[in-house]
Amino acid sequence: MGNRVRLLAEDLSELARRSWRSMRLRSRGTVSTFSKAVGVAERISKVRIFSASFSNAGAIKSKSPDVRVNPSFYRPELDSLRFLAFLGVFIQHSLPHSIDVYEAHGLPKLLAPWIASITMGGAYGVDLFFVLSAYLITELLQREFALTGGLDIRSFYIRRILRIWPLYFFFLALCILLTLLGMGRQHFGVSYALAFILLAGNWICAFKGYPASVAAPLWSVSLEEQFYLTWPVLMRLVRVRRLMIAAVSMLVLAFATRLVLLFAGIPHPGVWCNTFARLDPIACGIILAAWLKGRRPTLSTGTRALAGAGALSIWLVVARYAPLDATVPLSVLVGYPAVALAGSLLVVLFLACDLSKLPKLISSSGIYLGRISYGLYVYHLLAITIVGTVDRGGFATFWLSSLIITVVLSAISYRYLEQPFLRLKLRYTHVLSRPGG
Repeated sequence: MGNRVRLLAEDLSELARRSWRSMRLRSRGTVSTFSKAVGVAERISKVRIFSASFSNAGAIKSKSPDVRVNPSFYRPELDSLRFLAFLGVFIQHSLPHSIDVYEAHGLPKLLAPWIASITMGGAYGVDLFFVLSAYLITELLQREFALTGGLDIRSFYIRRILRIWPLYFFFLALCILLTLLGMGRQHFGVSYALAFILLAGNWICAFKGYPASVAAPLWSVSLEEQFYLTWPVLMRLVRVRRLMIAAVSMLVLAFATRLVLLFAGIPHPGVWCNTFARLDPIACGIILAAWLKGRRPTLSTGTRALAGAGALSIWLVVARYAPLDATVPLSVLVGYPAVALAGSLLVVLFLACDLSKLPKLISSSGIYLGRISYGLYVYHLLAITIVGTVDRGGFATFWLSSLIITVVLSAISYRYLEQPFLRLKLRYTHVLSRPGG
């Protein structure tokens, strides 16, 4: 196909040159005609270049010779998965973890531990976020490399800044203000504020524990920002053909780091918030991108059901018998990679799904909630704290009220704070990652 496109480009270029020679004595308006012809020839020549990059990059090459590199990559199913990742974290922060609480409310003694495990296992939605981010970023960079023959790291950094920083620093400023005003028993001290401002919030949490602030969940944003800072540079160094090697190296580094921290007796969240110890889900996302190469996996309904049940079962068993907030061998050496594997299964499962087969209201709601999931994650602990100061009802009332306030705050934030920067982000985009950018 590349040869045919090249020949077509050469023929059109020659045609443009002949047209110019034959019309040069005509009116000056013919210059416009010539410019248009040359412009078309140049665009077709670029198609040849993109085709060559696509064939040689080894990153997005398809087995089908008729498949072209698409300068956009958007999977609405992954927006829905983002919302489910948030929902897990929200459940973990909004419902009790104590078995005694559930037994006191009449649950059987055999069932209460598993309900408590479900609430604790919701924390693994963070790992799912990591898998998703690594997969999407790697896939987009692979496509950019195939289309342009290189990586525009400067534009990548600008895109990440425009997506993450406006809400992130707005919320940090709000948390600092709450501390200064002494509201809601919030204490976001100077050392924590500086660490989070410098995008090292996860490191101070690893060494000193979480702050007594609704900013605490933002430790994971710091960790993701560190990934965004380093990964495109590493991709340029290792080239896209060696992504698997880089990902496997990350898995080895994560295992070795946790082993050292285990023997050193580092308490929670020293492992949970340590960047090097948390590379498993990031490596899994990279492996998925390198393996799938932009393809949508084809899975039967039964296989998808099995994958979903398997992933959720892994999370539940880990939460019950090897919780990641325990610095013990089973948790540190087996629990972390198992949770990352479960997150990878969910990504593959959702990539293989087709939302168009669902009722429009359900699919569109899931997609929208996924698009505002960043705000949902940032605001949810604030909403839980607000409801906790006034609500004296049961679990259901407290949980639902907190969720509604979280959604409202996030929708307002997305509309008036985030979207203006997302529109600006389009100027630095090579591969569109959602409708309209």
